[in-house]
Amino acid sequence: MKPLTSDRAESIRDVAIFGDFLLLNFSMLAVYFLLKMVNVPAVAFPFKTYLVMSNLCYVPCISIFKVILHYRIVRPEQIVGRLLGTVTLHIVVFLTALALIKVGNFSRIYLLSFYLLFLPLLVGWRLTLRHIVKLVRKHGKNVRTVVLVGGGDNMAELYQVLSDVTYGYRVKKVFFAKDGVEGDTLSESFCRAEMQRLKEWLSENEVQELYCGLSAVYKDDILSIIRYCENNLIRFYSVPSLRNYVKRQLQLTLLGDVPVLSIRCEPLQKPMNRWMKRCFDLLCSS
Repeated sequence: MKPLTSDRAESIRDVAIFGDFLLLNFSMLAVYFLLKMVNVPAVAFPFKTYLVMSNLCYVPCISIFKVILHYRIVRPEQIVGRLLGTVTLHIVVFLTALALIKVGNFSRIYLLSFYLLFLPLLVGWRLTLRHIVKLVRKHGKNVRTVVLVGGGDNMAELYQVLSDVTYGYRVKKVFFAKDGVEGDTLSESFCRAEMQRLKEWLSENEVQELYCGLSAVYKDDILSIIRYCENNLIRFYSVPSLRNYVKRQLQLTLLGDVPVLSIRCEPLQKPMNRWMKRCFDLLCSS
């Protein structure tokens, strides 16, 4: 499932990409002039061609390994993993492009030095920007106000996650369908009067997102909440009760009109991946 983002968060992604290109060009220029200063013979190559091709080749790489630091909940190792994939793909695409345009005087020393400088700078830049984003959200900027409706361990854990101010969420109210937790306790039937009280509270307070963890027993009430959210520009999110037996990223698909969650996305389900594997098998077996 795709992590939640906001419109303002998209500008953070653009800043990250802009910084990537600055570091890319800085690294290429710095390595070139450094090797030239120490009189390395291998610098006799068309530097302008290298510079242009490197920038062009970075575009598809960053499109495949997308920037994720603007997501509200993301771990540092996920950011670093994406960057390793981006740089690895850039090496392959860049070398392939140089071979296709038949660039002479291929400099291995320059390319090795460039990537040894570019990768640490890139990792440091992304992690620093992520830290800045968390500080901004901690001080009340770029935040989303939310309300939780539901109960049980699943919603309690969600509340703990959203209570981390560095993620940019502010939980303004919690309505529970079961007792035993502090907050507004809703009766087992979730009666009409209490539903009206929930809507009145929503109308009197600014809320951007609503997370509903009610079970299917409250089908009519859930539909009523959805309609209210749609009519009042509140983002509605349903929280499935999967906590007791699965804790991992799931893939949502539709079988007709029925939503189905799978526990993994198999690479060979994609025709392109099957074709690439078939080509690899033919090359290795011949």
